[in-house]
Amino acid sequence: MRVRMRKTIVTSAAAAVLLGLAAGARAGNSYSAFMVDPAFAQNAAGVPIADGTYQLIIDSNGDGLIAPGVDIAGTWIWDPADKLLDQGQILNGECFPFAQLYGNDFVGDKIWLVWFDRPFGMSEPGAGTAYGMELLGTVEVDAGSDFTYFPVGGPANYRTPVIPEPSSLALLTLGLAGLAARRRKA
Repeated sequence: MRVRMRKTIVTSAAAAVLLGLAAGARAGNSYSAFMVDPAFAQNAAGVPIADGTYQLIIDSNGDGLIAPGVDIAGTWIWDPADKLLDQGQILNGECFPFAQLYGNDFVGDKIWLVWFDRPFGMSEPGAGTAYGMELLGTVEVDAGSDFTYFPVGGPANYRTPVIPEPSSLALLTLGLAGLAARRRKA
């Protein structure tokens, strides 16, 4: 009796797979970027990043990777409408992002690779973190295709903003007010 039940389960599972394929189940496109050259992910000084973080992101709606009003130093996701495909570690300037994407929700949207001079596993990018970005291509119709990119990379030429804490801002304001008052007396 047990043997029959196992055969029935296997047969049912096989039938479900076949029905899924017959009903037009999507195979999914794969997107990968090979950064096998240590010169790829560099810090602001042009030196390969020893321990960093990369992201493979879809810019949904073509509105850019940074939504207005988002504190990019405080979160890894800069635009809630975008889709994070992969996030991982950069070691000595090299990394291998990979993602499988099913469906056609993002067809025509741009795929970006972003690298940070910030150790992998941190909870946020942090203030003043250097990062670089490169456009890889666009999302294609789901046809079970493989898309492989060989990015150029380079130095992390951008920085997350450094926002002074309120007490520092207050001291700066008092200092400027004191200088202005001193000039008036002179």
